[in-house]
Amino acid sequence: MASHTRRFSALLVLALLLCLPVASFAVDAVLTDDTFINSGSPSATNGANASLKINSTSTTFLKFDPSATLPPGTTGSDITKATLVLWVNTFTTGGTIDVRQVTGPWAEATLNFTTGSGLIGSSVAVSPSITSKGDFVAIDLTDLVQDWIDGIVANNGVALQPAGGLNIVINSKENTGAAHEARLEIALAGT
Repeated sequence: MASHTRRFSALLVLALLLCLPVASFAVDAVLTDDTFINSGSPSATNGANASLKINSTSTTFLKFDPSATLPPGTTGSDITKATLVLWVNTFTTGGTIDVRQVTGPWAEATLNFTTGSGLIGSSVAVSPSITSKGDFVAIDLTDLVQDWIDGIVANNGVALQPAGGLNIVINSKENTGAAHEARLEIALAGT
């Protein structure tokens, strides 16, 4: 009888251990470049601006360096979630953000509409509906970030375009008066 009790207890402990969540941790990728391009001012560069516009004439570009904070040897399968987090600083008209892959290299100091409009690639995600200012918006970019880490696609960042008439402003990393620059939060499975 005692043998059956010990065996049952051991199986119960094993079953409980298998039901426990896997440990994980998260890191923020380093935001290296952020700017916006404007079709109404095709040669203007906006990399030093404190604000980034997303509206019918303006597309925001963001570039992150995940390798600066990820542990060495990280692969795409180690990433359980990658979330782009934006702060809506100014709100004019609601809608969603169409997140698009950027297809070539760029730098915030030199990107303008003339050089940047041809870099906007396919859609990789759409934000939830944005209906007001003063709130965070979270957008799932897990598949894209996994592909960046595995080298399937080049990490040239993302372009944020309006959908549904959206007209908002988000903070850039140059905005020293607020701590709400765009963030890319990457959750990793525990080892």
